[in-house]
Amino acid sequence: MVVKLNNGAVREIKKAEPMVEKRFEFNGNSYRMIAKANSNKEDITGVMFKFNNDRDDNMSVFAVNEENVFVGNLQYDEVQKILDSLLVKGYADMSVYDYQSKISAIADTVFDEGMTRPYCLSGFLATANMDMQGFGNNFCMSSAFGLGAPVYSSNSPFESHNTEDLIGGKPSHSGEYEEDINGDISDDEWKDF
Repeated sequence: MVVKLNNGAVREIKKAEPMVEKRFEFNGNSYRMIAKANSNKEDITGVMFKFNNDRDDNMSVFAVNEENVFVGNLQYDEVQKILDSLLVKGYADMSVYDYQSKISAIADTVFDEGMTRPYCLSGFLATANMDMQGFGNNFCMSSAFGLGAPVYSSNSPFESHNTEDLIGGKPSHSGEYEEDINGDISDDEWKDF
């Protein structure tokens, strides 16, 4: 199967999967989750394209996953047209859509279940906050990098420029934590690891 991407590149794909995306409010922040649809009865709003490569197909919570492209904020019928085109013609043209402006973070995207323009994410952004069977999701990792979990947070601890706020105490250079850090394991014990 072949897909023409939003930038005009034509790539051979290993598979295309219908995806479900949800955004929700929790504790004053907006969060995003995506997962492969379990059935056609789900609220499918996107497609994940996985390109042909020599790697194992299992995505890792910690992998960059640069061989993935996610097109989101599509209506259910539009996703079905894309998948049907791949099935019947072996080809889908994603360059025909008028996409949201250049996106550098998930927080830049608008998600309204296809009422406005779709967006396209690649690499780690494509799989950030994705439910991974057997692993849960990479929600925490993407939080640490500010990639959308929380999506719109203005009070996330990760936005702080002060390490004290993250660890809830004095910085280690103050000397207060020096003894604990340096005194736990001797050099002889380290060599066993």
